[in-house]
Amino acid sequence: MNAPSQMAAATPALRSAPPLPPAAFERIRRRMVLEGCKWDPQIGDEATLAGHALLLGRSSFAALAGLASALARETLAAEEELAERPELHALVGVPRPLRRCWARCPPPRPPRAQRLMRFDFHPTSEGWRVSEVNSDVPGGFAEASLLPALYQPHHPGTSLPPDPARAWVERIAADARRPCVALVAAPGFLEDQQVIAFLADAFQRRGCVPVPARLEDVSFRDGAALLRQGSAVHEAGAILRFLQAEWLLARPRPAGWRHYFLPGPTPVFNAGTAILTESKRFPLAWPHLHAPTDTWRALAPESREPTALGEGWLLKGAFSNNGDAVVNPGDERRWRAAVREARWHPERWVAQRRFDAVAIETPAGPRFPCLGLYTLGEELVGVYGRLSAGATVNHRAADVAVLIEEGR
Repeated sequence: MNAPSQMAAATPALRSAPPLPPAAFERIRRRMVLEGCKWDPQIGDEATLAGHALLLGRSSFAALAGLASALARETLAAEEELAERPELHALVGVPRPLRRCWARCPPPRPPRAQRLMRFDFHPTSEGWRVSEVNSDVPGGFAEASLLPALYQPHHPGTSLPPDPARAWVERIAADARRPCVALVAAPGFLEDQQVIAFLADAFQRRGCVPVPARLEDVSFRDGAALLRQGSAVHEAGAILRFLQAEWLLARPRPAGWRHYFLPGPTPVFNAGTAILTESKRFPLAWPHLHAPTDTWRALAPESREPTALGEGWLLKGAFSNNGDAVVNPGDERRWRAAVREARWHPERWVAQRRFDAVAIETPAGPRFPCLGLYTLGEELVGVYGRLSAGATVNHRAADVAVLIEEGR
């Protein structure tokens, strides 16, 4: 086996810690609401925060860090090549308006050090596997930055993974042309507003002037971003776009939408080219690329066009969030509807071979873990843990602190 295959096959050293006493957990829960802007600590009758931590052995953490860095290196190289090969844009599902835009003006090549991604790892019967990369607007910052810091004092012999919010804010602040940073998100989506509020606090501590904004609050003059605050208009030093690229491309498209995807004096994080690798159809482009994809091929399940379905396969929307467009044959009603839509619009879907995810024992019973490893450029900068009652990790999964267990 090559190195990625050997690391992938390693038995994951991952276990659940005992639950915290109720009073200690309630203090953490309250701080996550007040300091972490975790305003939805409950969905229906289910808590969105686990009452215990996940302990990841130091050797497994080191192996995962190496895999995530290798995946980031391959993803960035593939994204750069895809940006220069418009004949592959339809294959990965780039919407037609953006294909027309890039046909007139080629997309930019942002510095690799600016690109933040999150790779979702799952322990399986065959070792670690990766289901996808959140290449465009990964979330989970409070849960990966503050939550582990609140749990770590309760677990001697553990250490913290890196802080992704701090690394991301530091990068943006260093590259911004002015202290003002526009944090652009869609109103009405509580989860997105939570992320923006948490990052705004981090920007303020860094000495920046964060301004939460709607799309209509931002305009462009000669490519430079202008931010409206009440009756005042001033130039933004950078834009943090916490709004999925495909949302920007949906009708009605906002004025100035092209500036999020084209070169300009105001840096945009993440760059619009992230849509090329955010697409779940990204694996379909691998056979056509010169960029290496060895680590991806070792870790990711096989993908193919959604019209070639068979036993052991599931369907994924090309652009989906929180597992909301992952459909298994076991859900007959949704499966029939997804198969029908994939037949009509295959460019919006991809078929992925299912892998045998492994549950671990937790105080709440068997749960399927997912570790989202953040990279900034090619460097590992954080770990986001989730626990799901089912093999598909979706919006109902509980967020869980991940700590590094020394000596394992």
